[in-house]
Formats: sequence, structure tokens, C-alpha cells
Amino acid sequence: MPWRQFIRNLTNNEELIRRLSESYPIRRAAQLTAYFYSASKDKFIEQRDTWANYKELRRQQEKSRTSTTPPPSSTKTTPKTTIINKKKPSS
Repeated sequence: MPWRQFIRNLTNNEELIRRLSESYPIRRAAQLTAYFYSASKDKFIEQRDTWANYKELRRQQEKSRTSTTPPPSSTKTTPKTTIINKKKPSS
């Protein structure tokens, strides 16, 4: 368990944390994290809006498709075939 105590001492050391936060690698990592977070959030919002527009367009197409097709005509009659099930004679 000496590692826990060592890490606890490092994380509670204000001077060390300040010096690390001012170092180039830590600052660069923070910049990249903020950039990728912002970029991915913008892409997500853009895709969500695109998907909503697509769904609305599909809904309108379905509505127009069902409203323009005429209902089936009841004047035409088609002959119905009847199937009679016959039992086979038992042997």
C-alpha cells in the first residue's frame, strides 16, 4: 500500500499540481480535449437535425403516397375459387 500513500501525497501537493498544469503537455492535452469535445458535439447536433429532417421528409412522402393512390374499385369483381377439402377414404 505504499503506492496509495505516494499518489495521495502527489495529488495533495498544490505546488506540483500548479507546475504540472502549466506544463506544455498538460495544456496541450486540455486544448485537444476541449476541441474534440466541441467538434463532436457540433457533429452530433448536425446529424440529429439531419435525421429529424429525413424522418419528416419520409412522413410527408408516406402521407402524399397514401392520399394520391385511389381506393380499390368495388365495381370489378374477381372470381373466387373455392377449395373443398375431401377426406381420403380410410384403407
